[in-house]
Amino acid sequence: GDPLDDVGWVREELHRWVYDNVRSKWTFVLRKPSRLPELFSGYHASRALVAEVLARVGVSVGSLVVEGASLAHWTEAHLHRLVAHFLQARFPILLALNKADMASSPDHIIRVRQALPYDPAVPVSAATERWLCNQRRTGRVSYNDASADVTAVVSDSPELAEQLSRVRTAVLGRYGSTGAALALTCAVAMRPPRPVFPVTDLETCTALPARGISSGAGGLLGSGLDAKARAAEGANPSVLRDCILLKPGSHIVDLFEVLKRPPYQLLEGDFVRAECSALTAPEAAAASAAAAAVAAVSLGGGEGGAAVGSAEGGSQTSSHQQHQQHHQVWRVLKKEEVLDWGSCVTKIMTNRRSHWQHGGKR
Repeated sequence: GDPLDDVGWVREELHRWVYDNVRSKWTFVLRKPSRLPELFSGYHASRALVAEVLARVGVSVGSLVVEGASLAHWTEAHLHRLVAHFLQARFPILLALNKADMASSPDHIIRVRQALPYDPAVPVSAATERWLCNQRRTGRVSYNDASADVTAVVSDSPELAEQLSRVRTAVLGRYGSTGAALALTCAVAMRPPRPVFPVTDLETCTALPARGISSGAGGLLGSGLDAKARAAEGANPSVLRDCILLKPGSHIVDLFEVLKRPPYQLLEGDFVRAECSALTAPEAAAASAAAAAVAAVSLGGGEGGAAVGSAEGGSQTSSHQQHQQHHQVWRVLKKEEVLDWGSCVTKIMTNRRSHWQHGGKR
């Protein structure tokens, strides 16, 4: 079939799925406009993402809760536009143009890219990737993932040499790789995870220590090789050891729930509050740069400045050092705040309540 028809069919099915769900509940939204964001909660979309989508169509979440708010002027075109923006934000699509090794594929790839110039598309030959991996596993070829070349290890096989020649001509030489790794990389880049580093101290960035099992069984909580590595550190955890990857739009409570469950199990009890390193925030970085510039001016001065009494210069230096020592390197992280690069180093405080204090409920 035509690849463009396949792309159109998938997109139409997704759009109808979301649109029909929203349209079936639209009567309730007209009665109470504040329910509009709730219509998208069933797709594992964060509140921040829904708010961003609504902003794209000119609606703020705050305007929906004020008295007198109304969406009675909305037509089906408004709903279709809202759904289209939501799908683009929540379910971005990468076109993996498979079977790129076929003779007719180059023409189809050009046609798809011309018809959909703003859609990311990657030529892929999954069959070639699988064959190369199988040959590498048996020791017949030397091949690196996403590589543009492959070398035969077995030199006395004319059949293998002929097959490798076809692979180089039809796939590797034409596209630069099989496209399998590139497609996965591009797909992740379209909705990149949010890296967060949980620590126990925001000044030293010391990681959370491994938590021991309080029962008589002994041992440590957590699973996998990472848990064993944490246990080996003992009472001296390393710096920024754990990097937790969260979905875009995640909040600090989401990180807390991840750290309570396997394979981490680094926290227990109930969430109390959280702080993050202020030095990772853009405004803090700008303030630090400005402070450094002011310090350089006040402490510099060339030869003329050197003639000033040493006691005065020492006083300025001491004052600057004290200012640096008392500079706050953390800030409170609000529950509703979306985690980003400005809050990627976090410290979570709990009340350390044990399982039995909750009446056996989790």
